[in-house]
Amino acid sequence: MNRSFTCLAVVCFLFVLVPRSAAQEALVLSGGGSRGLAHVGVLLGLEEFGYDPDIVVGTSMGAVVGALYAAGYSPAQITEHIHAIDWARIYETTPLILGPDRDPRYPLINFDLTLDEFRFVRGLIPQWRINRVLSTLLFDANARARGDFDRLARRYRAVAADLRTGDRVVLSSGDLARAARASMAVPGIFAPVVWDGRVLLDGGIVDNVPTGLARAMGATRIIVSDVGRPSEEVFDQSPFGLIDRAIDLMQENTQRDPIPPDVLVVPRIDAGFGATLFPSDPTRILEIGLEAARRDLSPAPPSDRRQPRRRPEPPDSLSILRVEAPDTGTAMLARFVFADIVPGPYDPAAVTAAMDRLYGSGLFEAVWARVADDPSTARSTLVVRLETPPQTSLTAGAGYDNDRGARAWASLVRQSSRFPRPTLLAASASIDGVDRWAAVSTRVTMLHRTGLFWSAGLHLRERDVRSFPEDAVASTDVVRTGGWLALELPQILRDRLITAAVRGEWITVEEGDRGFSYGPAVHLAQLGPEAMIVGEPFLVEVEHRFGALSYSRAALRGSRPYPLEPLLLAVVGDLVWSSSGAPGDVRPALGDSHAMPGMRWGEDRGGVRALMGADAAYPVLGGHLRLRLRTGAVAERLGRLDDSDFITGAQLAAVWRTPLGLAEVGFGANTGGSRRFEVGIGRTF
Repeated sequence: MNRSFTCLAVVCFLFVLVPRSAAQEALVLSGGGSRGLAHVGVLLGLEEFGYDPDIVVGTSMGAVVGALYAAGYSPAQITEHIHAIDWARIYETTPLILGPDRDPRYPLINFDLTLDEFRFVRGLIPQWRINRVLSTLLFDANARARGDFDRLARRYRAVAADLRTGDRVVLSSGDLARAARASMAVPGIFAPVVWDGRVLLDGGIVDNVPTGLARAMGATRIIVSDVGRPSEEVFDQSPFGLIDRAIDLMQENTQRDPIPPDVLVVPRIDAGFGATLFPSDPTRILEIGLEAARRDLSPAPPSDRRQPRRRPEPPDSLSILRVEAPDTGTAMLARFVFADIVPGPYDPAAVTAAMDRLYGSGLFEAVWARVADDPSTARSTLVVRLETPPQTSLTAGAGYDNDRGARAWASLVRQSSRFPRPTLLAASASIDGVDRWAAVSTRVTMLHRTGLFWSAGLHLRERDVRSFPEDAVASTDVVRTGGWLALELPQILRDRLITAAVRGEWITVEEGDRGFSYGPAVHLAQLGPEAMIVGEPFLVEVEHRFGALSYSRAALRGSRPYPLEPLLLAVVGDLVWSSSGAPGDVRPALGDSHAMPGMRWGEDRGGVRALMGADAAYPVLGGHLRLRLRTGAVAERLGRLDDSDFITGAQLAAVWRTPLGLAEVGFGANTGGSRRFEVGIGRTF
C-alpha cells in the first residue's frame, strides 16, 4: 500500500513539473469572394474577446486574409491595409500604348494565342495589381520563415483545387503570396496558378470550409468564420443574385469536411452584396464581420500563453540571385534591377521597391520573390519568378455613343524572346465615326533605365473634320501617312505616361494643302482610372511641325477632385491652342470629346478653345446621377477669346460602371441653342 502511494505521488509530481503541450486553437476562414473582407472584422472581434489562434487555414479570400494574419499582422494592421487598397481599381487592366498618338487604350478582352502546355488563357479580371499587393505585404514574413508555413507567426495552410483531377491541394510551403493567390483563382475570373507542375484553381471548388484540415494539423479547438453560408431567406432573385446563391448552395452541399467547428461565426452579409463586387469603401463589410463576432463569440477560455507571438529572424544577407523567367530578355531586365540588392544585406524594402520597378514597366502580370536557404553553403538565395502576358495575344476594346456611332480597336501583340531585352511588336487598328488609323510598331526596353522604352512605328490615319452648315453635317478628310520615333516612360504605378517623340508625315487635306510635315512632340498623360465618373484625365501636349505644312499645337486639360462622401465633385479646366495654318484635324472644337453638353463632335471649331466647369455625382441605383456644368468659347487666336461669345451648358445623366466600360444615358443643352440626348457605353477612347 505504501509503495502504491509512493508511485502515485511520484507520477503527480512529474505531471506538475513536466511541461504539457498546449491546446492548439485553429481559425478556419471560408471562401466567399469580396464577402471575405468580413473576415477582417471577425479578426477584430477575436482579438477583442481574447482569442489567439495557433493555426490559420483559409480558402479563396479566406486564404488571403488568413495569410496576412498568419504572417504576423495584427487585426488593426490588416484593417489599415484593407482600407489603403483602392478596391475600385484593384482589378483594373493595364493600358496598352498604341497608335500614332501613343494614347493609352484599356482592353476589354484578351485572347491568348500561344498554344503550349505552360500557357493558359488569362482570366476576365486582370491580376497584376492584386499580385503586387500580396507579394508586397507577404514577402518579408515568408523570407523570415524561409518558405515554411509552419514557421510563420501562426501555422498556415491554403486550400486550392487541381484543375486536372479536381483533388484538394493543401499548400504548406513555398511562396506565401503565390499560395494565397492560387487559393483565390476563381475559374474564368482569375488566371490559374501553376504550382509544381499542377494547375491550381480556387479552393472553394473542393473545400470551402476546411475544418477537417485544421483537425488533421492537430487543432483541438476550431473557430470558423463562414461568409459563404447562404441566408435562410431569398432576398434577391435577379440573375446575378440567383447565380451567387446557387454557388453558395453548391458549396454548402458539396462540403467535404463533416467535422463541425467548436465556434461558428456567420457574418450576415447585406442582401444584394455579390461575391464579385468589391466596395470602394470596405468599412461596412468589416463592420458586419465585427458585429457577427460580437454576436457569436463568448470570451476566450484561459490560455497558458503569456508571450506575444514572434516572427523568425530574417536572413542576414542575400548571397545569390536566381531568376525564373519565360525568356532571356525579361530575365536580364530583372538581373539589372536586382543587381544592387544581391549580393548584399537583407533589406525587404529594397526588394519590394525593385519588384515595383518591374511592375511599373507594365511588362509583367506577376513578380514573385522569396528567400531560400542552401543547406550546403548556409547562404540565402533570392528567387525571383517573373510572369508575363502571353507571348502572342490579341487585345481589343469597343464602345458606342450616338455621336460617333460604334467604335472599336484591336492590337495583335508579340513579345519577342529573340532579343537580349524585352521587345514588343504590335499591329494595331482603330475605327470610329470620326477617326480611323492602322499602325505597326515596336517597343524596346532600355535595360539600364527600367520602364523606359524606345518606340518606333509606321501609320496611316484618316480623320473627318466635321462642320455643321445650316444643321447639316459636312466633313473634310485629312489623311496622314508617316511614322514616329519616341522615347516613352509609362509610369504604371504612378498612373502617368510621358512621351517625347519625333514624327514625320505626308499630310493630304481634301481639296486643300498637302505636303511633308515633321517635328517634335511631348506628351504627358494620366493613365487612370479608365472610367471617370467625374472630372477629366490630366493631359499636357506640346507639338511643333516644320516642312510644307508647318504649325504648332498645345493642350492643357485636367481636373481636381473634391471627395465629399457620398458626393463626388471635380472642377475641370481645358485649354487647346493651334497656330494659324494648322490642318483642320488639329484645330479644336467645343463639341470635341463631348466637352460642351448638347454639342456634337466637331461643332463650333476654331484656333483656340477655352473651357471650364464642374462635375458632381451622387450614388443612385448602383450607379451615379451626374450633373455636368461647362462654360467655354472658341476663337481664331488666343488674344480674341475675350471678344468671343461664351456658351454655358449643362448635362444631367445616369452613369454606371460596367464590365464593358462606362455606361451613360443623359440629356445636355447649352445657351448656344444646341441640345441632344446622349447615350454611350464602352471603353473610353
